[in-house]
Amino acid sequence: MHGQAIPVRPFSELKGQDSMIIKGKYKNAKIKISEIAATTTEFDVQHPLFGKSIVFTGELEFMDRKDAMQKAINLGALVKSGVSSKTDYLLVGKQDISLVGEDGLSSKEEKAYALIEKGHTIKIIKEDVFSELIKI
Repeated sequence: MHGQAIPVRPFSELKGQDSMIIKGKYKNAKIKISEIAATTTEFDVQHPLFGKSIVFTGELEFMDRKDAMQKAINLGALVKSGVSSKTDYLLVGKQDISLVGEDGLSSKEEKAYALIEKGHTIKIIKEDVFSELIKI
């Protein structure tokens, strides 16, 4: 098969978009929120996360994202996959500049800031603040 070229396709068209390469390792980028269920039936309705909608973006440094989501759900939070006007908290982990661009903001962060400018109340928090919240 001399003389035939292998077709070149953009990375975005490649199969297997459920995973991405981070720091040279394959890492599962998608966590199915529907697969995470509360492991308790008793909630503290006074907890700051109870009944609140929370979205995660970026890589967490001190806990696994799935574990963090589980902890939030066990406190009665509603974990969502995307930012909307109904989002109460956006937990921002470390962003990979090669994925989000030079400004360092993910599309979720950009949307949250745009909604805040329109008057919506979204608390953008870091992992340390979330860690304190789940200890309350």
